[in-house]
Amino acid sequence: MYTGTTQPNGCVVLYFAINGSGQKPLYEEVFNEEEMQAVIDECMKNPDLKNLAILLLFATGVRVGELTTIKKTDFVTDYSFNIRRTETKYKDPQTGGYVTGIKEFPKTFAGCHTVVIPQNEVWIVQRLLELNPEGEFLLMEQGHRVRGRAICNQLKSLCRKSGVYVKTPHKARKTYGSILLDNHVDQRLITEQMGHTSIGTTEQHYHRNRRSLEKKQSVLSQIHDFSFKSSCKPEKSNQKGNQMLEK
Repeated sequence: MYTGTTQPNGCVVLYFAINGSGQKPLYEEVFNEEEMQAVIDECMKNPDLKNLAILLLFATGVRVGELTTIKKTDFVTDYSFNIRRTETKYKDPQTGGYVTGIKEFPKTFAGCHTVVIPQNEVWIVQRLLELNPEGEFLLMEQGHRVRGRAICNQLKSLCRKSGVYVKTPHKARKTYGSILLDNHVDQRLITEQMGHTSIGTTEQHYHRNRRSLEKKQSVLSQIHDFSFKSSCKPEKSNQKGNQMLEK
C-alpha cells in the first residue's frame, strides 16, 4: 500500500509501505548538509547550555537519554567520555503519573562504550563545564538535571527558527551515523562511536543520503557515462525547459 506525507513546501510525497510500515522520506529522517548548518548557526547565536547540548549531539551522535545522564566523572579525557546510563520514563503505580528517572545501564549491552569528541568540538564541553561548574551531571540548570524532553523541545524550536523541517534528537543521531559512513570511517570506530554491535545496524537503520537535490545532480553529472553527445541535443536545454515549465 501507499501512504503519504506533506513536505514543508506543501508537496505530498508518496512512499510504499511494506507490512503497514514504510521508510519515511529523507527530509524526515536526517538533517541534510544545509539543514544541519542552519541549526548549528542558530545554536551559535546563543550558546547557552541547551544549545551547547544540541551541538554536542551533532558532534558525537549520542542518544539524548545518554547525553542528559552524563556525569562529569564519566569523562576519561577532555575529549572522551563513557556512556554508562540512560534516562528512563515509567508510570508510578501509586500515583498513576509518569516519572522520569535514570537507569544505571545504557539502552543496550553494546551501548556501554566510550565516545570520542572531534578535536574542533572539544570547546563545547569546556563551555558546558564553565556554565555548570558545581553540578554532578554535565547538563544541569539551577541545581537540577536537564531532562531529555527539554533538549528535544529546544531542537524542535531551533528547527522552526531556521526554517528546517522539525526533527528530534534521534534524527541528529541518524545524521551523525550517516556522516561517518559517508566519510568511509573505519567500521570498528563507527560501531564504537554509535554503541552498536555491528556495522549492519548502523547501515540499515541509520544511513541516509543527506545531499540536497542540487548536490545529487552534481554528483550524477560528473559521471562520464551520462555525458551524452548528440547532434539533436538542444543548445539551451535548461532555458527552454524552464520556459516550458513556466507555461
